[in-house]
Amino acid sequence: MDPLSATSRSTATFSPSRTTRTLPASLHQLSVRDPAILTLITKHKELINKRIELVKQQKSITDDLHRIIAHPTEGLNYHTERTRRNVIASISVARQMGYFKYYTPPSEIERIETGKIVNNRVKDINRVQEEINTLDQEIKNIEKSIKDINESAPPPINTLVGWFATYQRPEGFLASNAGYASEIRPSRHRYGGTKHYPSFASVSSRYIVGRALK
Repeated sequence: MDPLSATSRSTATFSPSRTTRTLPASLHQLSVRDPAILTLITKHKELINKRIELVKQQKSITDDLHRIIAHPTEGLNYHTERTRRNVIASISVARQMGYFKYYTPPSEIERIETGKIVNNRVKDINRVQEEINTLDQEIKNIEKSIKDINESAPPPINTLVGWFATYQRPEGFLASNAGYASEIRPSRHRYGGTKHYPSFASVSSRYIVGRALK
């Protein structure tokens, strides 16, 4: 077993993707006024669920790689350290008589080395990361499409003022349909007061009942 090669493999770097991601906008806060948005939101949820499964898969591979490298009694780091100490001990007794027994790693370690298990695990992590990056781009595109559709849609109408501002006030209809609207009109009759003190007179009004209030 080459201690230097084992050490270099044991320090292989990898960066599993984060389990969560920060979304630029909360989808449930968007006003759904277009069926296309519902379709995009459904697709968005499917991609998010797929991304979660990929992250779990990547974490499983990462945990297995960590076990292979850093297990306290079976990992590559442990056996590399034992090999290093054995080589140092053999050098110190090299001129002494007798036989020195070199350390032989277990067959499992040899299988990991000859099968390039560590390299394959790192490749698997990078492959899953590429799939995650592709999903992230698709998710980002869907979120942008949802935002564009939502911003281009007209604002919701929640009041009569908004309704009249959008569809105009039906003034012509009320004017051409007498009796449709209830009205208060000034009366010609005056009550009280005298000829010399007309200011004491009160002016009456007539309330004409219609089918709607004006």
